[in-house]
Amino acid sequence: GFAVQDWGGGYAPRTGGEKDSTWGTWVTAYTLAIESLVFALNAPPGPAQGRTYIAFLFQYLAWTAVALLHQYFPVPPAGKPWSTSFLSLDPMSIHLALRIISAVALVLAGCFIACAAQTLVREMGACGGRKGGGCCTCLFVMVGLVLSGAAGVAHLMPPQTFVPQWVLIAIPQGGSLMAAFIACGSGACTSCAAMLCTFVLGVVILLVAPTPFVMSPNFNETGLAHAAYMLYLAAIMGLIADLSAGVEDYKDEEFAQSLDRMRLEQMEASARLEERMALKAVNMDGPMCGCGFPA
Repeated sequence: GFAVQDWGGGYAPRTGGEKDSTWGTWVTAYTLAIESLVFALNAPPGPAQGRTYIAFLFQYLAWTAVALLHQYFPVPPAGKPWSTSFLSLDPMSIHLALRIISAVALVLAGCFIACAAQTLVREMGACGGRKGGGCCTCLFVMVGLVLSGAAGVAHLMPPQTFVPQWVLIAIPQGGSLMAAFIACGSGACTSCAAMLCTFVLGVVILLVAPTPFVMSPNFNETGLAHAAYMLYLAAIMGLIADLSAGVEDYKDEEFAQSLDRMRLEQMEASARLEERMALKAVNMDGPMCGCGFPA
C-alpha cells in the first residue's frame, strides 16, 4: 500500500466509500476472507470450538461479500450507469444485498465470538459458574438485535447517501468487542488489549483518512483499514486460543485438587481405621469374662 502512493502528488478526489473500486480495497477484503476461513478451520479444540468455527465462517462470508461489492458492484460516479450486471439482475440491488449480507454476517460473527468467550470464561468458573450464563446469553441476543438493526439501517440507505465508512464497519463489529470485555478479567488481558487497539486503529484510519491514501486510485484508506482488521482478526483468534488454554489449565488444576482431596480423604479414612483397630486391640487385652469375650 505504501509503495503505490503518490507522495508528491497534488489534490485529487477521494476514492473511498461506496464508489471505491480500488484493487487495494477488494484484495485486502479477499485476504480477510481467507484469513477468516483459515481461523475457522483451525478453531481451538474445547467447549467453544463449534461457536468459534461458526463465528469465523460468518467473518468469511462478510468479507467475501465486501470484496465482491467493491470489485464488481461499486456505486458508479454521478451521471454514469452501473457497469456490471449479473444474471440480468439489477446491479444496484446486488450492491445493496451485498452490503446487507456483509453487515448481518459481521454482527452474527461478533455475537458468536462473544458467546464463545463467555462459554470459555464460564468453564473457568467465572460468569456464574458452569451452570450460569443465561443472562449473558440474553444480553448477546439483545445486543445482536440492536446492532443488526443499526447496521441494516446504515446499509439500506440509498447508495448516493453518504454514510461514513467507519460507521459501516464499527457498528457490525461491536459484537466482537463484547468478547474483550467478557474476558478482560480472566487472565487474557494482552489479547483483550490487542483486540481493542487494532479495532480502534482501523476506525481511526477511516476517521483521519490520511493523505495520500485518501486520494489513491490503487490503495486508499479503506484498504489500509482492512490491513488493520487483519490484525484485529488475529487478536480475536489469539483471545479464543488464550481462553481455551486457560480452560485446559483450569481443568488440570481442578484434577490436581481432586487428587489432593482424594489423598486427604484416604489419609483420614486410614487414620480412623487405625484408631478403631487400636481400640479393638485394647479391648481384646482387657479382662475376660467366663465366656471368653472381653469383660
